[in-house]
Amino acid sequence: MVVDSALQARLLSASGVHQALVVPEERSVYIKIDSKVTNRFEIEQLIKGV
Repeated sequence: MVVDSALQARLLSASGVHQALVVPEERSVYIKIDSKVTNRFEIEQLIKGV
């Protein structure tokens, strides 16, 4: 679960991300963003750890 909380913290620290919920059992991440500040590509890069 440490990795999941690290991912959630990384997402929440990104500009334009308002909410992030990591659900390991579903292998899913639910994210609420401001699309005027960030975009899907940037979020995917954060998830990949790039």
